[in-house]
Amino acid sequence: MAIEFAVVSARRSSAIPEPLVSGYRKPLDGILCFCPGVFSLHPFVVLLGYFVSVLFMGSLLAYPVYLLNVVFGLDFGYEKVLSRSIVLTSVLLFWPVVRSLEAGLETVGLKPLHGASIWRGGLLGVAAVVPVAMLIFALEIRVLDPRVSISLGDVVSLAVLGAVAGLAVGFVEEVIFRGLIFSLLRNRIHVVGAAVATSMLYALVHFLKVGGDFVVADPEWWTGFNYLSHAFSTLASPAEYWDSFVSLFLLGLVLTWVRLRSNLYWCIGIHAGFVMVIQVVKALSVRSVVNPYNHLVGSYDHFTGHLVSIWLVILAIAVAVWLGHRRRTASVAVDRLL
Repeated sequence: MAIEFAVVSARRSSAIPEPLVSGYRKPLDGILCFCPGVFSLHPFVVLLGYFVSVLFMGSLLAYPVYLLNVVFGLDFGYEKVLSRSIVLTSVLLFWPVVRSLEAGLETVGLKPLHGASIWRGGLLGVAAVVPVAMLIFALEIRVLDPRVSISLGDVVSLAVLGAVAGLAVGFVEEVIFRGLIFSLLRNRIHVVGAAVATSMLYALVHFLKVGGDFVVADPEWWTGFNYLSHAFSTLASPAEYWDSFVSLFLLGLVLTWVRLRSNLYWCIGIHAGFVMVIQVVKALSVRSVVNPYNHLVGSYDHFTGHLVSIWLVILAIAVAVWLGHRRRTASVAVDRLL
């Protein structure tokens, strides 16, 4: 069944291998044997180095990629080019970081392969977020864009493009956050702390964007660094994005729970389903400027926000009640057998 992950036993949730950094001490024994406290932090230093390297190299890569974009007559703005360059760099550097920790595909959750979990998770993700989209339209927070042709073929093509984008985004983000980072933290701190820290980091990276006051007229090699410095300064103003942050944080917790109960491929599928629906909704509609319910969606993407947060909490409570009922039913059945 498409929601089988919800009833997978806790034993199978140990699909996250324990020794993420097993054997990692060997080359450092002679250096850090007198300072075990420093050694215990070393994998986190590697992780920090990964993020710094991704931002640094992605910023450098953005300029030549932007020049290629101009040469081939593509109409991508510098901000989008920079974003894609950072994503590409995160993918290119991911495996060297995993290997530096003497980990493998099993550690980050990519082995064994569960291909069917992706499309099942995708269907579940779509089913979970469609009610929010319907409510947003019902409250007229977003209205259909009169400039867009809305036919069955258009909707199907948008859905296909959204599914492809969702799979790409879901794969990269889930492998990095629920795969590498959560596995690393889980082997160092309590699982709850690992889930919270991973979800907070996952939510925060979505707001590394600048406001409209930062204009890129003529990009240079250093433009990416200027952009990132402005982007980090926006994080100091949480009042501007806290509503969307909460919803993304809760979504991160939900995906982490799915990771524990089942496998990473379910996370990828659910994530892809969410992204696909949001992409289609944004492509077919515009935000209603004058609406008393506008505060229910955040300024980040005019979709995530209070409505999504409330809906995720409702879903979490419903699943918890359902799981409790299943456990009680199973317990009664066992008692009858005995």
